[in-house]
Amino acid sequence: MINKLENKEIVGTSNVERESLLFTIVFLLALLLRVVMFLRIQGIAPDSPNYIYETQRLIDYGFKEFFSQGFAGIFTIYPIFIYLVNLLVDNLLLSAKLVSLIFGTAVIFPLYFITRRLMGIRVALITIFCFATHPYLIRYSVEILKDTTLFFFSITALYFAFTGLWKKKYLFFFLAGVFSWITVLVRLYGIVLIFAIPFAIIISELKDKRSIKEILTNLFLFLVPIPLVGFVFFYIFVGPEQEFLLGSFTSLVLRFDYTADTVFAKILINNIPSGISSDYIELITNHFYLVATAEFIDTFFSAFSGALFIFFIIGVYLDRKNIWRDRLRLFIISFAFPFFAFDFGIIITHFIVSKRHIMPLILVLLPWSGLGLGAILWWLKEWMSSSKKTLRWLSRWIIPAVFFIWAFSTMLYVARPYRAKVIYQEEAGKYLKETAGTELVIMANNYNSRVVFYAGGSGKYFHATKAENRNKFMTIFNKFNPDYLLWDTHIGPLPDIYGEFEDKGLIEFEKKFVSTRDEVVYIYKVNK
Repeated sequence: MINKLENKEIVGTSNVERESLLFTIVFLLALLLRVVMFLRIQGIAPDSPNYIYETQRLIDYGFKEFFSQGFAGIFTIYPIFIYLVNLLVDNLLLSAKLVSLIFGTAVIFPLYFITRRLMGIRVALITIFCFATHPYLIRYSVEILKDTTLFFFSITALYFAFTGLWKKKYLFFFLAGVFSWITVLVRLYGIVLIFAIPFAIIISELKDKRSIKEILTNLFLFLVPIPLVGFVFFYIFVGPEQEFLLGSFTSLVLRFDYTADTVFAKILINNIPSGISSDYIELITNHFYLVATAEFIDTFFSAFSGALFIFFIIGVYLDRKNIWRDRLRLFIISFAFPFFAFDFGIIITHFIVSKRHIMPLILVLLPWSGLGLGAILWWLKEWMSSSKKTLRWLSRWIIPAVFFIWAFSTMLYVARPYRAKVIYQEEAGKYLKETAGTELVIMANNYNSRVVFYAGGSGKYFHATKAENRNKFMTIFNKFNPDYLLWDTHIGPLPDIYGEFEDKGLIEFEKKFVSTRDEVVYIYKVNK
């Protein structure tokens, strides 16, 4: 079955044209699905305003100011891509969405070329079809978040390292280092590439009995761009006399603290639904690693998007012998291990790992989902071909029918309104802008950054108003003397301190906006 799927060589012009046609169809499908969701999205993510603000700062003050401030603690060059698109599209919000759309679709190219060399044309086409219709990958391609930019540069870095190993050309290892460095600058998570690619090179080259000299040369060429490109990058944009502040990069690396079991358990307990038995709470408290592992497996399965995980298991089983024999397969699997370890490390140190964290790992493993799906489809076709006349006639249509139904179902999914549940936050922000103008100081929880963004005001944020953070809340309130206070019940019930402020005449209720899920944004005007 695998031999029938792994037709690595194309002979004849007609076959080349057929491959090009099929690739173009899948690419256009990927683009179409993303454009449809692009048009149906009705809100932005909570983090999105930060990137718009940073891009505006870049436009206003230039690259030197942008870099010398350490990216205002965010540490990402993602706003630079928004800035570049904005040169062509004079609308920051649209430019930011287009960046995600472009990179979120462009991942298809390195993924296809890796899978094509690894497992053949048919599996490569099926794999990019899985990519094109993956609901989470489609969703991230329309969000103003740096994830799809990270996906593109990380898979491209993998492609260059993979090609260097395959073609035995040193230049590709150097390019892999360049793109790995860019990935780190897009999002700190990309630092895993600095470990994953050397680890994969060492494992696959030792399996192939390469000389130590050749292995060290490949590693050196991969690692040398890390300091070299970084120096050139900052010299051009910052200048030799400017001080570059690493911002959150250094602090995050130095403060990658291990979270105590009790802290992890406390956070889980605070977020479980009401009515859960005390036995389950005891399980969370006393079996930290068991719960963390279960959370990781659940997120990993969800990020694969259900059926693709089953096809992945089938693909790995069918390909189990080739994984060890073929150094290129071994390279990809070895590359995936540090991502797996890093993602698991996140959940035991930062309480939670999101699907966005898992997705680079899923993209690396997706070729085996393509292999498993292809094997099932070709087995089904052969079974129908050997059956009765009616089934034999239908066998020629079964594969295109499955792909059509799959694509059509995905289209129905993406055609629904997306983020409609946060429209009430946009309405609240526009209300403030229309009634009070944009010269506002708004005190709000971080989740309400969207309200502040649409209001066009200046946001002063706090994390919570529980007893332990009450003093911090008061400090921010007294320091910035805000014009408005906000609270969204999505975070939790309205805190007692709001009622206390209202009783003292410090604030007065002005308006509320209700979501489709009965979540409410309360707007309080501060009496001055």
